[in-house]
Amino acid sequence: PLWLVYKDMEAKSGTGERNLDDLGNLLWKMGEFALAEKYFMRFLNALSIHDNRMLDAYRNLAAIARQVKDFDKCALYEKKLLQLQHGPRTNKRRKTIKIDDDDMVKIGE
Repeated sequence: PLWLVYKDMEAKSGTGERNLDDLGNLLWKMGEFALAEKYFMRFLNALSIHDNRMLDAYRNLAAIARQVKDFDKCALYEKKLLQLQHGPRTNKRRKTIKIDDDDMVKIGE
């Protein structure tokens, strides 16, 4: 199940940390597009507007929307990405946004 796969990824990361971005990427690779989008959005909502990781999250969201042929949503994410690319950015990383075991149980059901 997903829980075991994610625990294995967590162990191999070396830090033992889990975050919403990692989970979004895992779900995307598994073909769970709606769940991946959900966790990328949660990740975005936890970031500062000046966090560079927003760019990657919007790129991922646009790619997922394109993959499921939701071109309107893809265009919205790409528009947001372009707006962010032309705004002030920082390389400062915020704390890791962690998920808890309850999130993993909901996904594994």
